[in-house]
Amino acid sequence: VVRLRLEMGTDGCTGNDGWYVDDLALYACDSVGQDAVAIDLAVLSPGAGGRASVKAIARIATGTGPADVIGPGTGWIFEVSDASGAVAETVAMSASQCVAAPTGTRITCKNADKSTTAVFVTSSKTPGTWKLTLTMKKRSFTAAPTPAVSLAVARSSRAWTGSIATCSASSSGKLSCRP
Repeated sequence: VVRLRLEMGTDGCTGNDGWYVDDLALYACDSVGQDAVAIDLAVLSPGAGGRASVKAIARIATGTGPADVIGPGTGWIFEVSDASGAVAETVAMSASQCVAAPTGTRITCKNADKSTTAVFVTSSKTPGTWKLTLTMKKRSFTAAPTPAVSLAVARSSRAWTGSIATCSASSSGKLSCRP
């Protein structure tokens, strides 16, 4: 039910003619896929032969429209970028690589060589919010001179993005980033 009330007040100096109301329209605003990923932690660990591992823990807030649904029925794309915004690593997973728990509160996706795992978990305590733990092993990711990490998570017509710039590097080259 939508109720629209227009009210007009006049005095002896102005507004004697009244109002003309034309072209009323009602809109439902759906998100266009620019929601944020809140990154809680990102760790880049160097590995043998320049192959690194990336672990990110993030929260994704979803809406209520059909495009917002997080489920195993669609493929996913995960991108980890450096401070310059250049995509350092991209992994795509098909729907067949994702399995949902019977309760529907956990989805686990693994790519063919099992070098990338994405686990989505939600709970009734935070409806509409999913925790994502993304692990990428044996990747060629190298830290930028200005340490920062960006993460983009996408599925058919929907994308969530976020970045984190408070990073510190250890003597072993491990880069840890927290908000």
